[in-house]
Amino acid sequence: MSDERTKSGIPGRSAGEADAGNIPLPVTFRDAFPGLFLQCGDGIILTDGSGTVAGWNPAMERFTGLAGPAVLGKPLPDVLFQLLPEDKKVPGSLDVIRQQVLPVPAASGTAAPRRTEHEIRGPDSGVRVLESCTVWIPGENSLTGIAILRDITRHRRLLRDMKDRYQKFSKMSSVSRHDINNQLTILNGYLALLEAGTPSMKSSDIIGILQRASARIQRILKFTRDYQEIGAEPPAWQVLADTIRVAKTMTEPGNVRISTDGTCNHVAIFADPTLVRVFSNLIENSIRHGENVSEIRISCREEGGRLVIVYEDNGIGIAPRTRALLFEHGKGKDTGYGTFLAREILAVTGISIAETGAQGKGARFEITVPERSFRPAGP
Repeated sequence: MSDERTKSGIPGRSAGEADAGNIPLPVTFRDAFPGLFLQCGDGIILTDGSGTVAGWNPAMERFTGLAGPAVLGKPLPDVLFQLLPEDKKVPGSLDVIRQQVLPVPAASGTAAPRRTEHEIRGPDSGVRVLESCTVWIPGENSLTGIAILRDITRHRRLLRDMKDRYQKFSKMSSVSRHDINNQLTILNGYLALLEAGTPSMKSSDIIGILQRASARIQRILKFTRDYQEIGAEPPAWQVLADTIRVAKTMTEPGNVRISTDGTCNHVAIFADPTLVRVFSNLIENSIRHGENVSEIRISCREEGGRLVIVYEDNGIGIAPRTRALLFEHGKGKDTGYGTFLAREILAVTGISIAETGAQGKGARFEITVPERSFRPAGP
């Protein structure tokens, strides 16, 4: 039986029907699994025994942005080296790729299957991570390589995010435990004074100190609970005006007037579901630390393709030395947890926050939302 290969490499197709994914295949794989090669969601690379590319399926084209005809007949190590991110193209990297993808034939003429991972530059210039499994099929005179490549970029990103989150949570827990222990020391010390009836202090003064220490512990515990919820659910589009409205109900503004300009009423932002706590914490901080705050204003403007949300009050403002540590865990005024929590919530989707006010002129925060993380509100 003659083996008439069309340009597409698939029996029954003419050269005119060929497309970027239809490339000449080694006869054994081509005849056995033509549909799998073309339709599989995983990448498939076919090589001869010397590592020359003989097949490059449509999934590989999507992963890399390289069309099949552009890589056919080229050494696979050279193709993978071309796809490396620029910072990975260092002396010796091509040799490493050769060791990863070229067969090491055994005495029997076969070669052991091989698993490895490859970092490549994707068609969008982003870095992708591909996990490959290569098997070698002995032929009459040489080996045929079949490599299956799966895009595990999202999996790797999730693992990295989990590791980062664990490290942050571990650090946060350590500081929180230390802070709670300090407050317990205060509680135990002043309880002992109260029990002994120390004449140098009034009982009412001691009780006030105990109440403040207890309240601080409560705030720390609330913070740890809130922090655990960051990232627990995927980010979502949220109408900013609705978020601010809910934030108001979570605080006790009293006679403080909270206003939102018209622009903010018609925008939605893509953020962690705990976004409401950003605004409830800012409002609470204004009320607790602004001393004479009577008005809070929230406005929005577009600037350089980004959305800038401005939160400002008419209180005493923030001292420069406090501003430097404002978003650090446990370093701001009082506990410093609220502003730290706000920064962490916003950072989930690449939103940033900065304090841009002046002492004596009220606190002023600018929340900057990236271009693709905001849109007009609506159904």
